[in-house]
Amino acid sequence: MFVYPDFQETVGGTQQHGSYSEGLASLSAVLKEAGQEVALYHLTRHPKKENYIDRIRKESPNLIAFAARTSIFPYVQEYAGWTNEALPNRADDGVLTICGSYHPTLEPQETIDTPGIDIACLGEGEGALVDLCTRLDEGKSIGNIRNLWLKTKTGVVRNPARPLIEDLDSLPLPDFDLFDYKNLASSRIKTATVMLSRGCPYKCTYCCNHQLREIYPNKGKYSRFRSPENSIEYLKKIKTDYPYIKYLNFMDNILPMRKKWFYDFIERYKSEIDLAFSCRFRADLMNREVVQALKDAGCYLVHFGVESGDDHIRNEILARNMKREKIKEAFNVCRELGISALSYNMINLPYEDMGKILETIKLNAELKPDRVVDTIFYPYPNTKLYQIALEEGFMKPYYDYRQEIILRQPTLSEAEVLFAQRYFRTYIRLYRWTDRLPRFLKKRIESIVDKTFVSRWMPHSFMVSVANLRLRLVIGAKRLLMKRAPRLYLRLRDKIVQKSN
Repeated sequence: MFVYPDFQETVGGTQQHGSYSEGLASLSAVLKEAGQEVALYHLTRHPKKENYIDRIRKESPNLIAFAARTSIFPYVQEYAGWTNEALPNRADDGVLTICGSYHPTLEPQETIDTPGIDIACLGEGEGALVDLCTRLDEGKSIGNIRNLWLKTKTGVVRNPARPLIEDLDSLPLPDFDLFDYKNLASSRIKTATVMLSRGCPYKCTYCCNHQLREIYPNKGKYSRFRSPENSIEYLKKIKTDYPYIKYLNFMDNILPMRKKWFYDFIERYKSEIDLAFSCRFRADLMNREVVQALKDAGCYLVHFGVESGDDHIRNEILARNMKREKIKEAFNVCRELGISALSYNMINLPYEDMGKILETIKLNAELKPDRVVDTIFYPYPNTKLYQIALEEGFMKPYYDYRQEIILRQPTLSEAEVLFAQRYFRTYIRLYRWTDRLPRFLKKRIESIVDKTFVSRWMPHSFMVSVANLRLRLVIGAKRLLMKRAPRLYLRLRDKIVQKSN
């Protein structure tokens, strides 16, 4: 049984409906193909202890598998303890627990040291889980299964990682039915979340990909795609099994990364799938021909990582190696061809102050994105930026992964960081408004806006409280609309897509 904690403790509260996990769907598919029975405990909010214990006892699984991203790991530690209470004799009964996904790969020692977790799975889990279940069925030793760290009476056995799965077509199609698919958050707005590739070839210092890549013996094959034919088969399965799906959200790091693959796939997509979609791209890889191909195939939204408006931080600290002019060009081309663009941005990066955050806001005002994501930087364990923050004394080596602010820098107070995040989009709108003013007035008003943002006299804590209240109200209204009037919600969404197309 997979235990999938799928929620976030945020200002707006936890999400009401779950999200699809490509990793769990793939693991379920290979396990079922190997003759195993699979169940899912999909936690879309933190459960009460008694409810968790009741569910574990009711399912009575032989193997309990926790899926743990870093920010959710404290809850997984709690659930592992509850599992021991639910099944006090599980050691005698041969019931094991295993924890996999991002955090065990980044922090295997912390994972295996957790009471109630017997095994940590590093990296891709398909082969390791099938081997584990098969050997348990056959009563054979599980001590030398690659990718697994195991607790034993004599200590921890640390097996090396097996090679990456280079041919994704060798995997069965994901087991979408593992989930209550029609009630997933995306499904309720007629959208399927899909992923046709694994891995990213870039080495951005804030991203865990460069650290994940290092565990594999064939790390040069880290970035892989299903073939265009297999990708279309994958999407056809969704169209056939869930005919109410009208939109696709490609979660691949860079969908048009390989041009030959992309053009082959996109031509098949237009004739055989023909659904409106969104995807992720890199501004420095963008050209008009690719954007036009996306547009012709039904793309209505492209996600770009901007991250920082300060050139030194973006290129030297984050290793984005992306010129400001190229970022502007990407957004301009999307706008000219009628595709909406989304910008991702981070706040409280190492060495930032309010002036540098303001540069990010001003760059976004120039880019004129249709949507903006502004997040507070989160240092994933053992990434390059984590090490930089640690060496500079901006953070402690051990922290509560659930904290909203991890870095404590002398150049930024906690109230300033929260203020910058909560009012990021407000200031973008202000600068876009000043841009429409006559030139002689624009400079004066813009200077005033600059000063309000960086001013130490701004009542940051009060402003954050106001923003938090507003955020709760907005999120509550959106959820109410999705729940009580989903048709109206979808009508509004359809208008956005139709406008783009």
